[in-house]
Amino acid sequence: MDNYKVILNLLITLLFNLTFFLVLLKVTDRRRIKVFSLLVISMLLWSYGVAMFYSSSKPSGELFWAKISYLMIGLTPPSFLYYAMIFNSTVKLQKKTIFLIFTPSLFLFYLYFYTPSMIIEVQHHNGIKALIYGPNHYIADIVFFVVFLLGISRFLRLYNFSLDSEKEHIKYIISSVLVGMLLAGCTNLILPLLGRFDFMWLGPFLASSWLFIVMFILLRNKIVDIRLALSNITLFIFIYIFVIGVPFYIYSLGHHLIALIFMLILASAGKGLFDFLRKQLEK
Repeated sequence: MDNYKVILNLLITLLFNLTFFLVLLKVTDRRRIKVFSLLVISMLLWSYGVAMFYSSSKPSGELFWAKISYLMIGLTPPSFLYYAMIFNSTVKLQKKTIFLIFTPSLFLFYLYFYTPSMIIEVQHHNGIKALIYGPNHYIADIVFFVVFLLGISRFLRLYNFSLDSEKEHIKYIISSVLVGMLLAGCTNLILPLLGRFDFMWLGPFLASSWLFIVMFILLRNKIVDIRLALSNITLFIFIYIFVIGVPFYIYSLGHHLIALIFMLILASAGKGLFDFLRKQLEK
């Protein structure tokens, strides 16, 4: 039974949004908010995709959500690199630079959904869902680690020219991302290459470890008023129960692609809805 894997990853989906949102509350730079939101969505869809992968019983559904999960893993590093490129920068990135950053993700999308060269099928071995990879599956692994290292190297360069307060911020970003994403990279990229698929469901959970580090930073530096944060958290949870619940219901009816589209739309609109309701409560 994979019920606990499904439940855990749905909870992690909420945690991704919750912790990221606490950070977004303090960000006034609209560019940071947009790029950070992209990172939120990619990780949200990753954990949601893993949950749907383990809840699917039809081969077509399993294969679809396996591809979505891996595509979202591949979208996370470019989003992180994009965030590193605009961090503390007053210069707006050119569109061709942004396109170049996300070109690997576009290429992976083509490989996953228009060729059999990445994931061929999903098989069951002793109750464990295993993936049969195509001949080009290693491309996703290379993109994951290379692009993440580019983002980290960008932050390391920024560290040498930043104020002490920003150095502290950068230090925690680098350390927390290294811990969370390298652990998740092991369970979802490295171990499957060795034929071990029984830990794939832990990927989003391990990646969430760096969110707890971010939460620790917020509390340690008293960035967020705890009482205000708790009230915001309550409202936020109710909103994203709706954000996850609607797509999950649509998925249960067998409409996989429609469920994914609704998930993306509702997740994108979540912050706007929160801001509106919070203003109404403060009146």
